[in-house]
Amino acid sequence: MLGGCAGEAPSGAGPTPVGPTATATALPLTIPEPKGASLLTISGKIGAGNKGDEMVLDEDAVAGLAKLELTFTDPFQKKTLTLKGVWMADLLAAVEVSDAAQSIHMTALDDYVIDFTIAEVRAGGMFLGVADQNGARLSLENGGPTRIVFVDGTPAGANSDKWIWSLATIEVT
Repeated sequence: MLGGCAGEAPSGAGPTPVGPTATATALPLTIPEPKGASLLTISGKIGAGNKGDEMVLDEDAVAGLAKLELTFTDPFQKKTLTLKGVWMADLLAAVEVSDAAQSIHMTALDDYVIDFTIAEVRAGGMFLGVADQNGARLSLENGGPTRIVFVDGTPAGANSDKWIWSLATIEVT
């Protein structure tokens, strides 16, 4: 399944509350210069780039983001899953998002797009999943190589149309 569209579950379907679990974070995040093909590119109003004005994450950089573990209810599979990754707020801090930034524009490999305000991201509960619970990278069939999931009960994730997988780019505007 190659796609980022979240439209298969009823719009507005919210997750069932299940307590999140997380291990200690290793902030600040350090994102190395890319040596391989880009899996995720962050651009726009950021102060830290590793390839010109962009932050390019290759396979090694994405794998290095498996810092936390989050257990959540997937609204599409209607079951509890566990992924490893980082909080989106921490990732935005690592790329030094400008104080003037208002939103992020995310695009999936299939051109599905979704927007969030910076305030929604900084409010917490938005998680960039990069690996399964055993640390194996996420395949395209499982929404990889990166996907956005939410802590159960997070307002930004209440609408299943806001869930995006096979994430390719994040533009900070």
